Amino acid sequence: MVTWELYPETEGGQGWDSLLLQASDYTVFQSFGWGECKRMTGWHPMRYVARSKDDKVVGMVQLLVKLLPLGFGVAWAPGGPVQGFNSDGGALIGRDLSGLLVELQSNYPHVLVRFNSHIPNKTDLAYRFSQVCRRPYFKINSGFTIHMDVAASCDGLVSNLTSKHRYYIKRAEGAGLHWTSGVSDHDIAALVRVHKEMVKHKNLSLTAISEKEVVNFRKSLGEQGLTVLTGYAGAEPVTSCLTLNFGQKSIYMVAATNNRGRDLSAAYAMVTQLILLLQQKGIKHFDFGGIAPSSLSAAGVDHFKRGFGGVVVEYLGEWESAKTEWVKLAMNLAIWKRGGRV
Repeated sequence: MVTWELYPETEGGQGWDSLLLQASDYTVFQSFGWGECKRMTGWHPMRYVARSKDDKVVGMVQLLVKLLPLGFGVAWAPGGPVQGFNSDGGALIGRDLSGLLVELQSNYPHVLVRFNSHIPNKTDLAYRFSQVCRRPYFKINSGFTIHMDVAASCDGLVSNLTSKHRYYIKRAEGAGLHWTSGVSDHDIAALVRVHKEMVKHKNLSLTAISEKEVVNFRKSLGEQGLTVLTGYAGAEPVTSCLTLNFGQKSIYMVAATNNRGRDLSAAYAMVTQLILLLQQKGIKHFDFGGIAPSSLSAAGVDHFKRGFGGVVVEYLGEWESAKTEWVKLAMNLAIWKRGGRV
């Protein structure tokens, strides 16, 4: 058995992140900065460390808690619990979560606790989770993504491209695009502009990202914690993306291409430019930010991401626990009504 301790907020982020980076399955969404970023939007981060009998850290989790009227709420752990502190990558988590759940549910009896593990799915790990948690009625994420090893040579990366992607990259490169990267207000404004144009033209249901949101990322994660890359045709930004960086990992958070950029196949060249830029930053592992194989509307985006030759990964994914079944049903219904969002 392990002992879960509440990490003191007074300790700050350096100690938390230093511990977190010792785990193989660390993620920016469990970083101290991400919790502080979400605090700005009404979430309360609660951070716990699990220690073994010999006082070794064997698990960590940052839960983002949001309370609703009548004491209902959700404790959401994107990318958690982190447990890869030993060679088997997480064998210690299972019934060891029970102590944490008992404490949370005694203090918040009407709160649904939901984990979203970023460990690749394995039968034995799923079995351990199922000892204390259940799969949700309504998931927030698909549970699938694409990983790329960007530490490889440029020649190795190019060899993994599909022939169609090679064609579109060459086409975009022939259009004379020029690229800028940075996290200045100007860089952020260009990203937001292109994203708004894409959302409007495609009549997408998602909300366009705002400058305030990206500035909050910069404030919480630091300038090294994000990358904004934008491609220009002349003076006009036509494609842009945002990644979040933590340790040697980077995740594709936002990407957008406007009408002119699509005509130029600019997004294809942007990914190759992004990979080169991440390599310069010391990034070794790139996550394409999820794919949705069961969604017909996402087929085009999924095809785009898969064509760069990464490996499709199914995460251990989402698991949840509630003190009573009616709390679980009520909160799942609320998530469903919000379109699968917490």
